Amino acid sequence: MRYIKRDMEEVLLRVSSQFKVVLVTGPRQVGKTTMMKTLMEGTSRKYVSLDDMTARQLAKNDPGMFIKTYSPPVFIDEVQYAPELFSYIKMQVDERQQNGDYWLSGSQIFRLMRGVSESLAGRVGLENFVVSEVKKGYFNSGKMPYLHYYRDKDNKEIDLLWEVNGTLYPLEIKKTSSPDVRLTKVFGLLEKSGKVLGNGGIVCLYDDFLPLDRENFIIPIRCI
Repeated sequence: MRYIKRDMEEVLLRVSSQFKVVLVTGPRQVGKTTMMKTLMEGTSRKYVSLDDMTARQLAKNDPGMFIKTYSPPVFIDEVQYAPELFSYIKMQVDERQQNGDYWLSGSQIFRLMRGVSESLAGRVGLENFVVSEVKKGYFNSGKMPYLHYYRDKDNKEIDLLWEVNGTLYPLEIKKTSSPDVRLTKVFGLLEKSGKVLGNGGIVCLYDDFLPLDRENFIIPIRCI
């Protein structure tokens, strides 16, 4: 079967050059593994899937030996089956300090992201996931997404501006399960933009979709 080039390829390679760990998530059978295995062709990167029960049992029962057996650079597929690996990956990347050492993929997004946030904070490329999922939803329905990023001269930032029918919806993307309403104060910077402003939100690891206040919401990452 002929391989179809994906827009995510450039994102993955760019993130791999900037972070020690790359995580690609999404439902099964959407092409994650095929894309990543194609990109590692001709390199020294190893591949192991935790769909393989022998590899999975080693990862769960002796994660230290698993890390030694599948030394980086490596692509670990379906990594959500062995969250025991995350703390060992953290120790390895902190010791080696090599960007792109670990490529991870998984299909159980919420459980996987929570494990990553607890063990690999600051070492994984995460905002890119949210933006990519939003774009994918638009492309799959044949529409063009209008997404923006805000930074002013004082280096104040808004992670994502989602424009729909001329209205801007500001979003902060945070690896936390305890979002603070103070994170939305930066949205006030948009009041002088001349644009119509919609509700804002914090995309995060909290379990439920809830209001933070009358204008902003907590948005679980699993909803993206």
